[in-house]
Amino acid sequence: MSCPQPFADAVCAGANSYLLKTTSKEQVLSAIRQAAGGGAPLAPDVAQRVLQLFNQLAQAKPTQPDDYGLSDREKQILEQMAQGIVNKEIAEALEISPHTVVNHMRSIYSKLHVNTNTGAVAKAIREGLVWIRNSSTTEHTEDTERGLWYSFAYVPDSVFSI
Repeated sequence: MSCPQPFADAVCAGANSYLLKTTSKEQVLSAIRQAAGGGAPLAPDVAQRVLQLFNQLAQAKPTQPDDYGLSDREKQILEQMAQGIVNKEIAEALEISPHTVVNHMRSIYSKLHVNTNTGAVAKAIREGLVWIRNSSTTEHTEDTERGLWYSFAYVPDSVFSI
């Protein structure tokens, strides 16, 4: 069930109350007094729909960020790329051939819809697919609820978040 559009429009416009056309004069006067006193009177039908909507939202599972269908190996290679490690060193670290690294990189480019190493790394960081490790000027925090890592690079008088 969705929230009625006129109600959503009214709330977005700053309304602190919402009544239906069928509301009696007495209820309108009562609602005006409540609103003047800081209340937020709603028509019972609207209040019921809003509560149902919030209940549905509370029960909905949080969505996981899109991983673009990357395999575990592709994610490993993408993390290595984000660290600035060259193909030969990636191959050595993962005990695979450099040719296999290149094949994985082509697959990564295709899945992320990019054409370059820089594009892949930038998108991966922006989308939360990888995080940068082992930097003395960077701190990392994990959002365990959503399974994401955030890196904060500290620069004098500024904080950048990637």
